[in-house]
Amino acid sequence: MIRLRRIHILVPGLAGWPQCREGLNRHRAGEVAALVTWCRRGRRNDGLPAGLENTLAYWARIPVQSKQDLPVAAISRYGEEKHVAGGGYWLRCDPVHFNAEHSGVRLLDVEPDTIDHHEAKGLTDAIAALYREEGWQVFPLAGQRWYLRLPTPPPLMTTPLYEVAGQAIDDVLPGGPAQRQWRQILTEIQMVLHRHAINEQRQQQGRPVINGVWFWGGGESPEVGPLPWQTVTSDEPFAIGLARCSKVPAAVITGGAERVIDTLEQDALVVVSALRPAVSRQTWPLWWRQLRRVHDLWLVPLVEALRRGRVDELNLFDGSGRVFTLTRRRLHFFWSRNGLESLLQ
Repeated sequence: MIRLRRIHILVPGLAGWPQCREGLNRHRAGEVAALVTWCRRGRRNDGLPAGLENTLAYWARIPVQSKQDLPVAAISRYGEEKHVAGGGYWLRCDPVHFNAEHSGVRLLDVEPDTIDHHEAKGLTDAIAALYREEGWQVFPLAGQRWYLRLPTPPPLMTTPLYEVAGQAIDDVLPGGPAQRQWRQILTEIQMVLHRHAINEQRQQQGRPVINGVWFWGGGESPEVGPLPWQTVTSDEPFAIGLARCSKVPAAVITGGAERVIDTLEQDALVVVSALRPAVSRQTWPLWWRQLRRVHDLWLVPLVEALRRGRVDELNLFDGSGRVFTLTRRRLHFFWSRNGLESLLQ
């Protein structure tokens, strides 16, 4: 039985947003030639779930009930460098900055490298102390990724942070039967963090204050089905956590595609989330800069490996439910689509 050497790469945010079509003129399209080739020659299929977490959960056969969160926190904690084991109900409790404006309150996410461990520990300790009698445990497993463990599951529905960043929060506050209680909790945490000494120091230094948290991705650890890959490489803890739960070898991205190509035996999954912050903020310069980086580090060497016969098939998932499948045979097709238009439409 012939085993195809296939690499599946998921790049959420690759399709950008409507204004990206205006920015990607012919000149710029020439700077991402490998992506253009992939979109022109690849066989396009639609119909997958949209979003990084939803796509991965679909592949892992995680049952998702209506009116319930996808248990992102319970899974992604296993993908952190210093992960925490144990049962219970888990929520992401990520640090944010709430900005009061004339039109309402807008949520701004925090840059990954702007919160050190001392600050994260001090702020999460203050939150845990506020709700110690309720049995809260808060773990700052990464600077911008905090985790909350609760003794009992709350009847709560939330909106992922990456869908809310840069937006007004009025229509996306926690919902469900416990929404009133949890909206009050958001306010109480704001008050505690606002007057915290760490935030006073950040303000004096001209750095954005961490005046709130955003709850999302709640649930208990689910059963994870067998994954269709032999290895997983990612910069996203949810993907690493899924792999570890399914006993699939996983590695954090440390460079580009060469290591994945060199060790390829059958099916490998790569998840690159570098474009996600730019899409959340709809910041064209950041999106274009990160697209060029993903293109040069991943797409160019992958297409070249396909040409040289080091890989048999490449699958590019754009995070919006579409996949472009490229083989050596398709590289030589005479006819083709209109390149990036098939991605951005």
